[in-house]
Amino acid sequence: MNRLPATVDDLRGLRAARWIRESTTGQFDRYGPEAQAELQNAAIERLGLADTGLEWRIAHSGRTVYRSPAMAAMLDAAATGAFDVLLVGYVSRWQRNLRQTLNLLEDVLHPAGVAVWFADEQILSSCERDWDQLVAEATDAERYSRRLSRRYARATLPSWPNSATQAAGHRSASAVTIGSSSNLCQRNSTPSARCSN
Repeated sequence: MNRLPATVDDLRGLRAARWIRESTTGQFDRYGPEAQAELQNAAIERLGLADTGLEWRIAHSGRTVYRSPAMAAMLDAAATGAFDVLLVGYVSRWQRNLRQTLNLLEDVLHPAGVAVWFADEQILSSCERDWDQLVAEATDAERYSRRLSRRYARATLPSWPNSATQAAGHRSASAVTIGSSSNLCQRNSTPSARCSN
């Protein structure tokens, strides 16, 4: 195993590869492929890295990207010593899965002598001082993805109450008693629902 860089200064002269992920093909937001590539180019120059020309680009969900052929190919290249540091624009563009982030770093990349540089956040995966921030950013990335999934699921549910949902055993709650009978909250379909104590 190659010695992992412990600080940003230890990156100078190391061979860099790139990881670029978007959620869907053609994502043109401020975190898209072009923004990621700009951050990577700047990191290569600023940190004195040697660009190997290796790059993995994928349009895939951040929650399951660890199972993708692109991730497998990148991990294989890391295991064979093709590069020393993987450049990632943003922690959330690496993946949105805390467990797999930690597994891949600790069980695959670091043992192969490969560190990850998250350019926007300026986090080095092998730097002990960056560990808390890396875990926090990876947690936030997954939290955002899970929250978005819940919102999407709620937005696509059929609207009710109606007779079909009531017939299936769901009841329409126009009034709910909370605590004593003096605490009554009325639910209705308008945003001006009122609660009284």
